This record gives sequence, structure tokens and C-alpha cells, in this order.
Amino acid sequence: MLEMVIAIAIFAVIGAISYATLDRFLVTRAIVEERNATTTRLQRAISHFERDVRFMTRRTIRDELGEIRPAMQTDSSDVIGADGLIEVTVAQPSFRDTRWHRLRRVGWALAEGRLIRQVWPVLDREFDSAPRETMLLDGVASVSLRFYTRDPSGRSVTAKSEWEDVAGLLPLAVELILTLDDGTTYRRLVEVAYVSNP
Repeated sequence: MLEMVIAIAIFAVIGAISYATLDRFLVTRAIVEERNATTTRLQRAISHFERDVRFMTRRTIRDELGEIRPAMQTDSSDVIGADGLIEVTVAQPSFRDTRWHRLRRVGWALAEGRLIRQVWPVLDREFDSAPRETMLLDGVASVSLRFYTRDPSGRSVTAKSEWEDVAGLLPLAVELILTLDDGTTYRRLVEVAYVSNP
């Protein structure tokens, strides 16, 4: 009888240790899976941003009212309640041959902690032209952009937090500064390829 009690006690201790270990493993696995999912979404968002900025072109557009909008605009958004970050005309390369895809107008906005990418079906808009919106990342606390250009002497590069369209010029590079709700900040500097209009 005593031996049976001892055996049951040993099995109980082993079971308690095994349960605690399994519980820690499951919690750790859930945390790792959540971080992996966040990292995947973050990489996807930054990858889209890099492509849009790298292949921006100097082609201006006409808005719904017939007004000219610059090739790159940094204070515009057609998402209600969103903070417009940047809107550019993009000529993305074709990997099938040496030609370029048709030009597209792409915008980025931050709305209620969500980073949104907008793509318009046409460049020169009509009143019913609405962008297709894709939410690429949530849990975003803030997003800011810095624009790099040469100073008037041409000897050094300066960074600006705001961009003024001067004679249709584009910056040399754009830096994305993205802060998540957990306080983690990511930076990505993207060089502009200066694509001529196809």
C-alpha cells in the first residue's frame, strides 16, 4: 500500500512538472507565432513601400476637378478620417521583358492605427474614380517620412520632413520611419530610381 502511494505521488509530481513545461511551451509558441505574423506583415508593407518609392516617376495627374496634382504629393489622402502620408505616380518594371507596366497612382495613409495602401484604377481621375485600398499593417502608432535632396551647392545631401514640389523634381531618397504600438521603431531608406515616363 505504501509503495502504491509513493508511486502515485511520483506520477503526480511528474505530471505537474510536465503540465507546467507544456503550458510554457504553448505560451511561448503562441508568442512566437504572433511575432512571426507581425514580422511578415511588416516586411510585406515595407516591401510595397520600397517598390512604390523606388519606381516613382515625374508624371503629374489631374484630379476629379481637373486640377493638376504633382508627381509626388505628401499632404493628400482620399481615405476619410485618414492621415495621408504620400501619393506618387509609379512605373513598376516588368520582369517578363524590358518594357514597363502602365503607370499607376499609389497613395499611403494611416487610419486608426492601420497602414493603408491605395491604388487608383486610372491616373487622371473622374468623379467616380475610387482607389482600391489594402490594409497592410495594423497596430501602427505613427508614421513619418523624410525626404533627401542635394543642397543648392550640390556638395551635400540634406533631409527634409516636408517636400515642396519644385519644377517637378523628385527627392534622391525617401526614409520611412514607422513606430508600432509596442514602441518598436523601424526605419527604411529607399533610393529613388528616377524612372523616365514610359
